[in-house]
Amino acid sequence: MEIISINEFSDKKQFLDFDCGEPALNTYLRKYATQNERTGYGRTFLALENGRLIGFYTLVVSSMQRDGLQTNLIKRLPKYPVPCILIARLAVNKSDQKRKVGKQMLFDALRKAVHIADYCGVAMVAVESKPGAVEFYKAAGFESITDNGLVFAIHINAIISALAGQK
Repeated sequence: MEIISINEFSDKKQFLDFDCGEPALNTYLRKYATQNERTGYGRTFLALENGRLIGFYTLVVSSMQRDGLQTNLIKRLPKYPVPCILIARLAVNKSDQKRKVGKQMLFDALRKAVHIADYCGVAMVAVESKPGAVEFYKAAGFESITDNGLVFAIHINAIISALAGQK
């Protein structure tokens, strides 16, 4: 796998050529990512290769109601809304989807979540998956936490342990 650079968002980048195959994600990048950066509602990070946008992801601070979560993870969660980092968007350009760019971006997002957890309460990292990405998140250690099978989470301590094992 070639090394890509993951950079903070810049509204000076050209996003017109980006197409991940999911219209809602393409629209988010072109229409809303800049606005969310400006307002602080989300932070978008860009995966670039030789200056070409090949993927992006967005992180937000969130919480989830403990009631209704279906997972072994619940045993370790507080009995009030669970603080989490939400990977609100993660997309890879169609022409780059077989190159493990998504995996590289996901691990970058998890490293950032651990860093954030050094400064504020974070119990888990969560993601609302598209149906076609379910296996991607399962392979990364995420557990399905809702009845619909599309919301996944991983406990922050599991991420910390996994990253410590990589050093």
